[in-house]
Amino acid sequence: MFVKVLKEVPKGVFLLELFSARLRNAIGDETNRAFADKCSISEGALRNYLKGHTTPDLDTLRKISEVSGYNLGWLASGEGATKRGEGREGAGAPAAGSGELQGQDDRYCSIPLYDVTASAGSGSLVDQENIVDFLHFKTSWVKTTLLASPNDLCLIHVQGDSMIPTLDPGDMLLVDIRHRNSMTIDGIYVLQFDGTLLVKRLQRLLSNTIEITSDNPVYKPMSVRLDDLPTDFTIVGRVVWMGRRV
Repeated sequence: MFVKVLKEVPKGVFLLELFSARLRNAIGDETNRAFADKCSISEGALRNYLKGHTTPDLDTLRKISEVSGYNLGWLASGEGATKRGEGREGAGAPAAGSGELQGQDDRYCSIPLYDVTASAGSGSLVDQENIVDFLHFKTSWVKTTLLASPNDLCLIHVQGDSMIPTLDPGDMLLVDIRHRNSMTIDGIYVLQFDGTLLVKRLQRLLSNTIEITSDNPVYKPMSVRLDDLPTDFTIVGRVVWMGRRV
């Protein structure tokens, strides 16, 4: 399904100084203000990226890729072909760019892996949400098997034991965030509650009620009326695939 994982990098994948240099290449001869306007960001935000103070989120990085013509994966990690549409020769590795591998059009899409975990237990605080890697999946598989759009997917890891035997600590989850704050079908969802991420099984019951359960019978289920959900409770997305080391 996925064909290449980019090299591992420390937390804060962009390695701020290196990312700022790649961003400067992407800007080229344009003024900061003109480039920022095209990317729908403030000039101040762009300056912070260039100084290495902050890094863009995924949506902004995609926009920078679209405006500049530079590959998404190269901007994030320095891996693969520099620009979209470049051939294999001299590139050294398949590109991780904006839904494509070099020379293969849109046959593959790159899905970001975030440095957060969804706890299958008591919860994991969300401290930072940096992209730490990209995994490549066949676009046709994502669309026809998962019935999802690559732009709506992200990857996170699991910790805790409340979803054993379905999910083990360390498992990787592919989450469809198109289902944010909605529950179209029963299934396994990633939830955010009181600043923590949880992965639980949701089932819709009568009387506008959701049952939140763990697959590990040690953990007791909970029932919550949709009308009574706390303001800090969010359905982040539905789990559509999981990967596991053997």
